[in-house]
Amino acid sequence: MVKPVSFRAALAATVRPLVGAHRGASADYPENTPASFSAAAAQGADFGELDVRLSADGVPMVVHDAAIDRTTRGHGLVRKLTATMLEGYGVPALATVLGLGAGRTYFNVELKTDGDSSELAAAVADVIAALRLEHHILVSSFDHDSLPLIKAASPALLTGILYETRLTDPVGYARERGADAIHPYFRLAGGRLCNAARDAGLIVVPWTVDRTLYLRYFAAIGAQAVITNRPATAVALYKNLITRHS
Repeated sequence: MVKPVSFRAALAATVRPLVGAHRGASADYPENTPASFSAAAAQGADFGELDVRLSADGVPMVVHDAAIDRTTRGHGLVRKLTATMLEGYGVPALATVLGLGAGRTYFNVELKTDGDSSELAAAVADVIAALRLEHHILVSSFDHDSLPLIKAASPALLTGILYETRLTDPVGYARERGADAIHPYFRLAGGRLCNAARDAGLIVVPWTVDRTLYLRYFAAIGAQAVITNRPATAVALYKNLITRHS
């Protein structure tokens, strides 16, 4: 079914955290693959979270590591291999993954930069624009300098700062960067942060939330979304919470 609203509207209207599938249903399927994202959608995930890097010929490819050795039978750095070579090893292009879910699901695209912030931001923006998915995508990165770049290329895109070490003022920092969301490592997210972010009009998306205890906690404190390796578990839990409280 085609999503009736934008990702921004869905996040604003939700009564429980939206469930983001970390690299797809990565606890059960090979990460960052079409099969993993299809499985996550079938399990009821609200959006897929994926990583993107540039190939040697400038094509955005869906892969987490700088090298393909861990996740494929191939060897070498992503930036040294062409898109055709990478696809031969089972690494999909961003356009392929987004195209499979176009209009039916949302995506969180994480930029994995390697001294190529401008090139990656521009290439990803071009892919999203070609598929007309600007309102269905949230772009995040640990490279916070890349976020204003992609925002300039495509103002409709949501952007979020990823971080895993404590920031003095994450809400103020995100606003300085023009971001729409903050993506803290889950142990850095609490009620005070969620309240401050909500007051500032920012979205809180903790990662990676797999344990039931934390899934319940983030629902209780009002996080708008969570990213998890176990989307089926999160979907079932939140459905049960809504049923019991309705």
